[in-house]
Amino acid sequence: MALKGLRTRHQLIQFTISLLEKMSLRDIKVAQVAKAAMTSPAAFYVYFDTVQDTVLAAIAEIDQSPPALLAMLNDP
Repeated sequence: MALKGLRTRHQLIQFTISLLEKMSLRDIKVAQVAKAAMTSPAAFYVYFDTVQDTVLAAIAEIDQSPPALLAMLNDP
């Protein structure tokens, strides 16, 4: 993956995590993440199928999941 693609993917992950601090996972829409990352929903779908996939990617990037993130994921 090219550097620009890696940067875009990382931004999508980071903005998803930022939105998780304000709202529940089920309320976050692809359009919101894309807008926050200053890209399009179409670009989002190049890297991820769902918003949940961005959270899973964030977890995969860290060695140990922070308790706050795990709590958000387990919250119905």
